[in-house]
This record gives sequence, structure tokens and C-alpha cells, in this order.
Amino acid sequence: MDIDGKMNALFRKVCEIAEGEEIRDEWEPGQKAGWDSLANLTLIERLEYEFHVTLEFDELLSLSNWGELKKLVAGKIGGML
Repeated sequence: MDIDGKMNALFRKVCEIAEGEEIRDEWEPGQKAGWDSLANLTLIERLEYEFHVTLEFDELLSLSNWGELKKLVAGKIGGML
């Protein structure tokens, strides 16, 4: 599974998104049922753990959607989405 697939699978699990539902990069926290503030913290923690990265607070403040978060993580691990 590629980086995008791994991140989307993690997002699906943390935010309890049904298998058949398409995950959209433009989704913002709170816009999708299941992606509340607690799920957002859990998601960030899981991304850091799974991809062995540190996501700085100021980096996270500049993000507005799921696609931007994926790009940030991918950039830190030297991967492509």
C-alpha cells in the first residue's frame, strides 16, 4: 500500500468512516461526522507514530484540510502522494 493509502486507512479507522465511502482531501476537521477535536488529536498522534515523524504545533495551525495534512506527513518522510 502506498503512503496515500496508508494515511487514508488510518484516517478511516480513527474517524470511523465506512469502507465504501470515498475520503476527500478537501475535508476539514468538524466537517465530517467522526472527525471531531478528540479524533483530530488521535489522528495526529497516530500519524506521528505510524510514520515516525513529529508534527509541530505551528505546522498544524497552518493546515486547513486532510489533503494538506497528508502532504505535510509525506514531505517529512520524503514520500510522494
